[in-house]
Amino acid sequence: MTDTGAAVSALTAAWLRALPLDEDTVVSGAGLWPLLGLLAGAADGPARAELSAAVGLDADVAARAAGELLAALDASPDIAAASGTWVRPGVPLADWWRAHVPADSIGELVSQQALDDWAGEHTGGLIERMPVRLAPQVRLVLATAVVLRTTWRSPFREIGHDGNTVLTRSTGGVEDVAVHSGRTTVISVRGEQDVDVMLGIGAEDAAPADVLTALLTGEVSATGEDLLAGPDPAPAPALALRTVTGHAPRTELTVPAFEVRRTHDLLRHADVLGLRSAAADGGFPRLSPQPLRVDQAAQQVLARFFATGFEAAAVTSVGMRASAMSRPGQTRVVSVRLDRPFGFAAVHRPTGVPVVAGWIADVPEF
Repeated sequence: MTDTGAAVSALTAAWLRALPLDEDTVVSGAGLWPLLGLLAGAADGPARAELSAAVGLDADVAARAAGELLAALDASPDIAAASGTWVRPGVPLADWWRAHVPADSIGELVSQQALDDWAGEHTGGLIERMPVRLAPQVRLVLATAVVLRTTWRSPFREIGHDGNTVLTRSTGGVEDVAVHSGRTTVISVRGEQDVDVMLGIGAEDAAPADVLTALLTGEVSATGEDLLAGPDPAPAPALALRTVTGHAPRTELTVPAFEVRRTHDLLRHADVLGLRSAAADGGFPRLSPQPLRVDQAAQQVLARFFATGFEAAAVTSVGMRASAMSRPGQTRVVSVRLDRPFGFAAVHRPTGVPVVAGWIADVPEF
């Protein structure tokens, strides 16, 4: 996993820990992290410190990594990624910002319909509206769009059960099964190209947030081979050993098909996402010489897991309004914050970046 992959995974885990997880949930750390990284590089004062802490990297490093991450995702055969910057007439953009985003991603902020059209175009119609709304006070809008579509190397068989669709398959080998951090069983469902979907289930008394943290950032404590090394399998949640006719171990997986769509107000979790000072005071001199602060921040995200593959899309956007002039004499501060449903994460294999991750709370009986 790259440093950026680890940083995106950590942000995704922290964000999910801040959500209630009492219903099906999905977030896109890969859609949010580049925006926060660019804002960190463009900010000063407390906003810079808080955003740097949230993204897990120095602000200037994060700003460079944001563009590199979007380019790496867009180069994947399974993923398309884009960013956009729209400004009202008369709002100048700083040279620093222009140097850190593609020139063709900058446009004039003219209408909500134009923003919605961009969201639909860059997600193949999966997300039809920009999650921030173009109010009169909004002077500038920033956005990322990420769409992922992959097909499984080994498709599932569909079984209907009480109106629900259950997926099952049997594959050779046990290398896609592991235990993370001792208490979470993780199965990787391999995509044809360079995206895998990891499914994680914890012990019955495990908190959903702990399962997701282990799935996203935990270390492998036992491999599939370790689990089968003794006469009985090593204990692992939701894992059982069956004896069947054959010459080599196999992995059987049964999982409900699922679709989950969510819209997140990112300012509800401003402390976790580093947006507290960005929204309260602003301070982005390398974005625009006009003082700005975050007025809206939202993400709309979709994930579907089905018999032949997986698809997901996310549009993350920030709307900014004019703020008071920055207070003189501010000092940069380094701020550090230590703060059987199943989880899932669709991971870009080359970087280790979780494109989307979430929790399926509503699991049908089967």
